[in-house]
Amino acid sequence: MGVHQQGIWTNIVVKNFPLRFRNKIKWWEENKSSLQKKYEIPVPDAYGNYVISLWDIGSGYRKDTGTDQDSDLLCFNDMKTKANCIEKNKVFEVLRGWNGGLQYR
Repeated sequence: MGVHQQGIWTNIVVKNFPLRFRNKIKWWEENKSSLQKKYEIPVPDAYGNYVISLWDIGSGYRKDTGTDQDSDLLCFNDMKTKANCIEKNKVFEVLRGWNGGLQYR
């Protein structure tokens, strides 16, 4: 649905992501090469660290109206539209940390 890059952090907005953890890993393994080619991700720092977060699109991108109801929105400044936010519902995360190990959460 969308890929948003900021430094070593990549946010991928997805729809109908698998529910079971092993299926999430399987989805990542099956799709990471095409995502890497198309979006040039991940973008690691000088030490090879990066974070890729996958977020459920929910009811779609929406505008932050500045009210308390919108306090749990994740907004992407790289979008040129006012409807550039989603509800924070992280479904999966891939990290490569300081020890060089790959983690799935």
